[in-house]
Amino acid sequence: MVWGADLHLSAGDTWLLCSERSASTIATVRVEDGVLGEIVAFTPTEQQPRGFAVTPDGTGVIVAGEASGGVSYYGIRADGTLELKGSYPSGAGANWVRFA
Repeated sequence: MVWGADLHLSAGDTWLLCSERSASTIATVRVEDGVLGEIVAFTPTEQQPRGFAVTPDGTGVIVAGEASGGVSYYGIRADGTLELKGSYPSGAGANWVRFA
């Protein structure tokens, strides 16, 4: 079963990032002229990624794992793939990421 949770655009609306909770992945889809293109990558992430957000500068992604008790920070590479920069404990049931 597919269990999606969240969608976000990267800076410049170049990449659509999509979380899938049952597989614990973030998919990166190319966007050109407002049209969805190919899937570029499926990145394994925190268990049951409930919420995530693109950083205000558009160069990174913070992912909260509802079932993992952790958050991970990824850089968005020029080709749309995600590079893990760090993982951190957050406590049980993390499900929202927000920048103030």
